[in-house]
Amino acid sequence: MKKYLLLFLIILSTNIYSLDFEWGLKAGINRNEMYVTRLISDETGFEEKYDFLMGAVLKYEINHLFVQMEALYNRKGFISNDGIAKVYTRLHYFDFPILVGVNYYNVNLYAGLYYSKYKTSFEEIDIDDSYEYQDDYTRWGGMDEDLKDYDYGYLLGVGYRWRDISVDFRYSKSTVEYLKGKFDYWYRGRIDGFDQWSLNFTYFFKI
Repeated sequence: MKKYLLLFLIILSTNIYSLDFEWGLKAGINRNEMYVTRLISDETGFEEKYDFLMGAVLKYEINHLFVQMEALYNRKGFISNDGIAKVYTRLHYFDFPILVGVNYYNVNLYAGLYYSKYKTSFEEIDIDDSYEYQDDYTRWGGMDEDLKDYDYGYLLGVGYRWRDISVDFRYSKSTVEYLKGKFDYWYRGRIDGFDQWSLNFTYFFKI
């Protein structure tokens, strides 16, 4: 019995050290689109907003398959305009995606899930020039009381690897209703979530 146990430990340790692990640094630009269900009709318009993400990844490959875990600082956002003020909103999140994918030569396809932790918000409020009594202003944390402190969803992507550099194009969709309550006066309804498209660059290091 001891011989079999010793043999098993030797095989296990050999396999562990032969695993193909690597880590990398990732950065990218993203395009965010917010979806709002209107419960009251008004003239408020919402536009997509471009921003960025950055962080680190850990990747394990075996044959043509891979598993990848990431820790990212992801800045989402949107632009709203009700005719009185144009508001540029940035939402600061920490994302933790887990991906499963397949490599085919230098091309890879992947899918996965992510969990996201909300940190805070920053808003730039641009008041229309016709309202002379009010100046433009900025504020931190203006949405902290309204938004849930978490988000989760799924993502899909395709990438290309050249030596230690990887480029990937990713689509992610949240499946959480963002507001803590069912109705918000400013949005005249509820925030159903975000769609995000991102173009990312990763530089990998062997472990």
